[in-house]
Amino acid sequence: MLLQAVYVNTILTRFHMQDTKHTQTPMNPESVLSMDQCLSTHTECEDMKDIPYQKAIGFLMYVAVSTCPNITFVISTLL
Repeated sequence: MLLQAVYVNTILTRFHMQDTKHTQTPMNPESVLSMDQCLSTHTECEDMKDIPYQKAIGFLMYVAVSTCPNITFVISTLL
């Protein structure tokens, strides 16, 4: 079994998420994401400009394809 714990920890650190909690189920498949959860104010949009969202998803896609297919559903939902 291939493990990429060091790589995943590096990703978490790079995106300042090293203190997040681990879970066995990456996302509840019954969760519903809606337009109501999108950014709605100019301030929120400005705050998000500094977050490299696409890069984070790209790194996680590599992990999903390489060794962690269990996160594929979450990654595809976030695209």
